[in-house]
Amino acid sequence: MSFPPPTGYRARQFAHAVAGVSKGRRENKTPPARAEVMAPLLTATLLLIRTIAPLALALSKTCEAPRPQPPGPVRTATTARFERAVRAHLAAGLPLEQEEERTVRSKLIHG
Repeated sequence: MSFPPPTGYRARQFAHAVAGVSKGRRENKTPPARAEVMAPLLTATLLLIRTIAPLALALSKTCEAPRPQPPGPVRTATTARFERAVRAHLAAGLPLEQEEERTVRSKLIHG
């Protein structure tokens, strides 16, 4: 689905020209953040990069690895069946049903 371009839009224009704002080479209007604001943000960022990111990457590689299939018939929902079910819920205005915790645990255990 494509949307019509906004009124006054012309291809290959800069944002400031479309917005009708003059582009001057002035200093930024937003002042830099104070050190007492930036220090905790940078500390949290370092924690994410050094500690959590390697664990998340390792976990994503584990999740991407092929899992052995359980023996016996396996019920799988095709993309088309899933899409039909979601569209039916949307059309009826009903929320998707949340499975009980024990059912989710069982599904995780059995793959």
